[in-house]
Amino acid sequence: MWGERFHRTRDRLLDCRRRIEALAKDVGLESRLMPGEALSELMRPRRIVMVGEVNAGKSAMINAMAGQEVAPSGPLPTTKEVVVYRGAGATALFEGEVVRSAAPVFEEVEWVDTPGLNGPVRDDLFAQLTAWEAADLMLVVFPAENTWTAASWEWVSSLSDEALGRTALVVQRADRKSEEDLRVIRGHMTDLCLKKVGRALPILAIAACPSEGPADLAELESCFEARFCESVESRHAMERGFHEALRRLREIEDGLDRQGRTMADDGWFLTSLERESDELRELLIQHSDKVLAGERAIYQGEIERLMSRLGKQLGVFRTIRGLLFGESVGTALETGFAERLNTHVEAFAKRDFQRIVEECEGHWSTVRPRVVERMGIDPGASSTVMEFRDTMEERFAAHVERALPGVLASLRVRAAIDGPVRERARRLKGWFALWLLLVIALGVGGTLEKDAVVRITSVLVGGIGVVWILAAWISRGRLVARIREHLSDGVGRFSGPLRECHAEAIREVFEIYSRGLIGIRRRLADRQAKLAPRTEIWNRLHLELRAVEQEWE
Repeated sequence: MWGERFHRTRDRLLDCRRRIEALAKDVGLESRLMPGEALSELMRPRRIVMVGEVNAGKSAMINAMAGQEVAPSGPLPTTKEVVVYRGAGATALFEGEVVRSAAPVFEEVEWVDTPGLNGPVRDDLFAQLTAWEAADLMLVVFPAENTWTAASWEWVSSLSDEALGRTALVVQRADRKSEEDLRVIRGHMTDLCLKKVGRALPILAIAACPSEGPADLAELESCFEARFCESVESRHAMERGFHEALRRLREIEDGLDRQGRTMADDGWFLTSLERESDELRELLIQHSDKVLAGERAIYQGEIERLMSRLGKQLGVFRTIRGLLFGESVGTALETGFAERLNTHVEAFAKRDFQRIVEECEGHWSTVRPRVVERMGIDPGASSTVMEFRDTMEERFAAHVERALPGVLASLRVRAAIDGPVRERARRLKGWFALWLLLVIALGVGGTLEKDAVVRITSVLVGGIGVVWILAAWISRGRLVARIREHLSDGVGRFSGPLRECHAEAIREVFEIYSRGLIGIRRRLADRQAKLAPRTEIWNRLHLELRAVEQEWE
């Protein structure tokens, strides 16, 4: 393909630019195409028009360049109208018959073959002179046997000064002349140029269809290279393409640097949010004493309720029944006490879980807009606690309630009640047995009608009964006060484990809450992970572009 170096460099440059724009889009920069005039200059097909008299060898030149018979040629006139030779998929720029070929010479260049200037369509060709002048290169073909053909020189004389700058004279079938003859011919044609147009034009000697050996198109190809590949316009377009690509790479580099700095700042930003979350968690844990103050009051209330029930259990009649049947009051009282404490703690756990959730959601409502504004990431309207709310509520309550077994074990309510109650029963049992014996003696005396015995026994029964009742009442009060003091001293044993379990439950809630921030950090990590490959792509593109530029230079 003629101009292969130019077209190869151009294609590599455009491929680099395409991948640079893909990287720019990936970095988040606005799309920016190569300037239209530079791109048009690089991409536009080249147009070469060949004119000359009949049998000058124009069609033979087409076949020689294509390496195959694509244009009819012979000793008689064969080109009767304008014929455009173009690549298989390209659109012809000039009107006329279009011949498509896969030959490499037609890939980037449109070759226009015209009928002879001295033929039947001479007037039409001269009428279209302005259109032919627009071509990138005009080749006026002369047969080596006759380089002073009038019609061809008339054509040259009719060209504008601008068109003359894109015109070359071709001596076809130069193999039929000797070197000395060609030197004379060139001199003669140069003189004619100076006389007719006032300037010397390039004169190319070629042999399109030599009788022996391959075609000699070296001078024509060199002219093509100089006109298209080494021209000021082409070099300027190529250099501008390199400049634009390098400037775009610098913009991408700045974008990557900004992204790196922004991501580092975002990392610090997330650290500050995590610190806020930790501070909120510790603040809630520190406030546990205030929150649990109500539970301590409930505990005291339950102690009073327990003492009230104990007082009823230690009443006169229930005491007598206990002495007679040996009832144990500690087990029932402890069971009821434990059930009520468990109910209170469960209710407290549900209420406090709602409070913790509201604190988390309140903090999340401040986190979300800041994350959206700073990082462009929407972490969701609700925190992860809401996602696992039902499960977390059960786990929160389970954590808090886990304190009760240890608390009850340390209080030893049943032992604290049963021991003193049994001791009191032992003390009252002897007097109660004596009172029963006196009651029996009173009954026997009455049966035997021993009035004196009945009177004395009645006085003793009544006195001992009153003393026993007073002893039972006084001992009950002392026993209740003693047990109340014991259980009241256990407030610390109740609140300490409860506070620890409550703090552990809060930590677990915030462990779930922190997953939302962890999710944001993972998305930041994904962005950071994409930054390194982008930087690597940038380095490859920069090196490749520099290599293409050096190859062109």
